[in-house]
Amino acid sequence: MGLFKKSIIALLWTLVFLAIAWSKQDNYDFRLLDTSRGLSDNQILYIFEDSRGNIWVSTLSGLNCFYGYNFLEIRGNQNFNNLGIDRIYEDNKGILWSHFYNNNCTFFDPKTEQFSFDHEIFHKNIPFNNSGISGLVVDNDSDLWISNNTSGLYKYSSSTDILTLFEHDANNPATIESNHIHSMGVNKNGNILIINDYGNIEEIDKNTGLVLNRYCLNYANLKTRRNYYYLFVDDTEFNDLGLTTQVPAFLRIATRREKKAITRGIYRISLVKQENTIAKENIPLFQLLDCLRFFKEIPDTMPDNASIRLLILFKSLTPIQIATVKKLALKYNPATIALLGAILEAINADEDTSALFNALNPMTTYNMGISSEILPTRRKWYIR
Repeated sequence: MGLFKKSIIALLWTLVFLAIAWSKQDNYDFRLLDTSRGLSDNQILYIFEDSRGNIWVSTLSGLNCFYGYNFLEIRGNQNFNNLGIDRIYEDNKGILWSHFYNNNCTFFDPKTEQFSFDHEIFHKNIPFNNSGISGLVVDNDSDLWISNNTSGLYKYSSSTDILTLFEHDANNPATIESNHIHSMGVNKNGNILIINDYGNIEEIDKNTGLVLNRYCLNYANLKTRRNYYYLFVDDTEFNDLGLTTQVPAFLRIATRREKKAITRGIYRISLVKQENTIAKENIPLFQLLDCLRFFKEIPDTMPDNASIRLLILFKSLTPIQIATVKKLALKYNPATIALLGAILEAINADEDTSALFNALNPMTTYNMGISSEILPTRRKWYIR
């Protein structure tokens, strides 16, 4: 083969690889999908992606499936009312569990496009409570875990065909703290995480059903609200704080001097100026303050949900850490100072936040979209 011909082939392969690389670059195309594209109603109640990549959208007028271009309205069985679906789960056989506002579940088989009030889970070795289902996950062994806001935690073993109910036992501290479970997830170790009506998170051993770890939050201002807590689990570095489930395509590194952002692979790396002296023991505090600093950039979450998670994180700090984080915050931007002050007062109304408050300009407001239910003193801190 001649040198010229080899060069042409090499050039063609180079162009092919460049074309592939170019096609993989982010190219976001935002489109409005509404009733003109087949959606049954423009008022959305819930969105869920199943294991096959189909998007299910619950509206005030019923359930819809988005197949990539248009919506298909799911009418289901005759005389079946699919209105008011506020949550959707998928089990280990691809059946969608549709949770309704009336606290009951129905079951939809995408293969037959039929709804049913019956499921094989009802015909196992122990009774199963259909009312009050608050969560459903499939673990690494394809076993099904179902939480209930009154009955506790169910596990269905696909290998043994046995349904087990794990309940609170006052004589055994290794059992779940409460039978009122609001939400659940699976962590990177394959164990089950639940959050109960006390707002406390428990890690459940997937083999024994006993509590491995318990994280007591004890929020007096949130504890009185039932059906309030939602648990989101992620194992990425930024997402470990529980503020989002979306994997970021950018990284931030604190430096003494601000430098130009760089790109490495799929990541865009921003070198952010840090006015404080960076000490190893304060890195967790800098992470929290940076979450406040870039609060409006947290992806794939609502402001109230992010704020609740931040309340939990700041609640876990010691008094010495609280004093340190207040001092460090004074070298951050005013929006960070304001949000920190409102969070600390929500945790402890007697917290001394005068230094933070005095650092703010009363003529400046900060639009963050956080409700007064989450941060009761937000207006004092000029947060809108």
